[in-house]
Amino acid sequence: MEISKHQFGDVLEVRVKGRLDNQWADFFAEGLAAAIQEGAHHLRLNLCDVTYLSSAGIGVLMRCHQQLHAIQGTLVIGDASPQVRSILKVVALEPVLFGATVGPAPSAAPEATVYSETDEARFEVYEMQPNEQMHCRLIGDPKRIADGAYTANDCHTCRYTEDTFALGLGAFGADFQDCQGRFGEFISAVGCSAHLPTDGTDLPDFLISTQGYYPEVQVLYGLEMRGAPSHLVRFEGRGGASVTLSRLARECLQLSGKMTLTFAIAAEAGSMVGAALRASPDSGVANRFITSVLHLLNDSRIANGTGESEFLRGACWIAPIAPVENAA
Repeated sequence: MEISKHQFGDVLEVRVKGRLDNQWADFFAEGLAAAIQEGAHHLRLNLCDVTYLSSAGIGVLMRCHQQLHAIQGTLVIGDASPQVRSILKVVALEPVLFGATVGPAPSAAPEATVYSETDEARFEVYEMQPNEQMHCRLIGDPKRIADGAYTANDCHTCRYTEDTFALGLGAFGADFQDCQGRFGEFISAVGCSAHLPTDGTDLPDFLISTQGYYPEVQVLYGLEMRGAPSHLVRFEGRGGASVTLSRLARECLQLSGKMTLTFAIAAEAGSMVGAALRASPDSGVANRFITSVLHLLNDSRIANGTGESEFLRGACWIAPIAPVENAA
C-alpha cells in the first residue's frame, strides 16, 4: 500500500493506493492517526486507486470519522474506485463518508439441560430448533488441488449469509483473475468470513455482514451448509482437563442421535492442530502448509504426532445434515 498526503488550505488530502484489507488496515490507521496528531482535523480521502476494501478497512474509516467528528473535525471521501464505492453503498455508508431500523424483539433465552458431567468435563445443552436440519452442498472438485490445476472455470462466487456455515479453498476478490496467487483456506459462519491469503502475508483477512451486505468468496472448492442450528452445546473442561475435538464431536453426535452432523465452535483453545495451504493452487504448486486459518486434523502418528486440537471451554452450535446436494 502507498499513502501520500497533500495540503489544500485547511484540508489534508490523503491519497491511497493498493488493497485496504486486514494486512494493511493497521498501516492505514497509523497513517491517519499520525496526520491527526500533526494537527490535520479535516481529511479528504482519495481512494481511486484502492482495488479492494474489507471490513477491516471499513472499520478504520468509521473509527477515524467518529474520532474527528468528536473534535469538530471531518473525514470525507472525495473520490473512490468503483469497487470501494460499491462496497460502501451496500453497507449504507456512502451517505456518511461521501458527503434505524428497529429489529424484532429478541426471543426468550432457552433453558439449559445438563447433558453430561464428569470430573473432567461438563456439557450443557440448549434446545433451539430441534427439528431443524442443515442442507449441505459440495462446491467444486477438491481433487484438483494435487496438481494446482485450478482455472477460472473452477471459480464459484458464493455469498454467505447468517444462516450459512462454509469452509474450503477460496479468496476475497472480484473474480478468479483478481484472486490469483491468493487462494487459501476460508471459513464462514453467521455472516462472518475469514480467509488466509497465500501471497506471503500470512495474515488472515475477514469480512463481516452488516445492513444487507454479505461477504462474497471466490470459491475453488468447499462445503456449504445452510439452515439453523437445532441445539447449542456449552462445554467446559474441569480440574485442568481440556475437551478434545474428537470428544466434543462424539458428545454432539450422541446428543443428536444422527450419523452425520454439522457443528460450529466458538471456544478458548488449549492447543490447535491443523494445516493450511501456503501456495495458491492456481500456481501449479500445492501441498505446502502453515498454521492460521486451518483445516483441523488429528495428527495420530505414533512416533511424533502432535495429537488433536483441545479446548478449555466454549460453545458449539449443531444440526443434523439433510441429504447432500450434487456438487456445483
